[in-house]
Amino acid sequence: MTSQKVKIGWAIFLIVLMSGSTIGFIHGGSSYDDPVTKTFRGYDVVTHSGTWNIVINENNVLPLGYDPVFLKDLSYVPIDSSRGKIYITFDPTHDSTVIDPVISRLGEIYLFKNIITQRSCLREADCTEDIPIINCASDNSVVWINPSNNTQMYKDGSCTVLEGDTLGLDQLVDRILLEEVLP
Repeated sequence: MTSQKVKIGWAIFLIVLMSGSTIGFIHGGSSYDDPVTKTFRGYDVVTHSGTWNIVINENNVLPLGYDPVFLKDLSYVPIDSSRGKIYITFDPTHDSTVIDPVISRLGEIYLFKNIITQRSCLREADCTEDIPIINCASDNSVVWINPSNNTQMYKDGSCTVLEGDTLGLDQLVDRILLEEVLP
């Protein structure tokens, strides 16, 4: 008889929990989904469902994963794109699941600007890919993706270094997107 009461108690608990969650989702989630518009650098920024969309004109919107007001406070160093090609280099011993999304997003940003990006290794040791070996002593335009606990962007020789963990690197790429694409 006691186990029957326990089963009924758990069933009632689950029904109340699920009902409460459904009611909370229906009534409590509306403020997150309501678009909010503010201004940044003279452009409308529409915040909706955790994304920030800068309205450049009626046909073009610049999507960001982070608030542009927050992004402008991150360090920024212009990336030399005057040569028409940017090498995106990395230490092959670092985790590719952190590096690859950054390389992909940077490639998309510069493709938009008709600038070629080339994946490259920082050094030959441990580089298993058939790609160029480019370091900060080269005469090329280089972006070095360097996973780190500190989020920062700075110059080191010919390299513009992006340092951060997965979140920090993602924020720095949004910062670059903001500076490189927003007229």
